[in-house]
Amino acid sequence: MAGIGTAGLTVALALFGLGMAVGNLLGGRWADRALLPAIYGALGFLAVTLAVFALVVRDEAGALIALCAIGIASGLVIPPVQLRTMRAAREAPAMVAASVQSGLNLANAGGAALGGALIGAGFGYTAPSLAGAVLAAAGLGLAVLSGRLERRRVDA
Repeated sequence: MAGIGTAGLTVALALFGLGMAVGNLLGGRWADRALLPAIYGALGFLAVTLAVFALVVRDEAGALIALCAIGIASGLVIPPVQLRTMRAAREAPAMVAASVQSGLNLANAGGAALGGALIGAGFGYTAPSLAGAVLAAAGLGLAVLSGRLERRRVDA
C-alpha cells in the first residue's frame, strides 16, 4: 500500500477500525450461538485475510478491502475468546477478562516486534502479514486441540 498518501492512510485506518467494530458485534452474536465454532471460524478467517492481504497489497482497492476484512476478522476473534475464558474461570470472571485484554495487548506488541524484525531481516513488507497468517493458523490448531480435550473431559 505504499504511495497511498495521507488521505489514503486515513481511509485505510478508518476501514480497519470500521471492520473491527463490525467484527466485534458479529463475534459477540456468533459466540452466543456456538462458542467453539466461533473461535475456529474467526481464527481461520483471520489467517486467510492476512494471507490474502500479502497477495493484494500492491492493488490499492484490493488492499483496502483486505484491510477491512482483517479488521472484521480481528474483531470476530475477541468476543468468543473472552467468553470462553470467562466461562472457564467462573470464580474470577473480572480477573480473567482483564487478563484476556492484557494478553491481547502483549500479542499486539509481540506482533509488532516480530513484524519489525522480519522487515529488518530483509523479508519484505508483506512478511508481517504472512507471519500473522501462520500465527493465526497455529492459534486455530491450538483452539481445536483445546476443544477436543474439553470434550474428552466432559465425556469422561
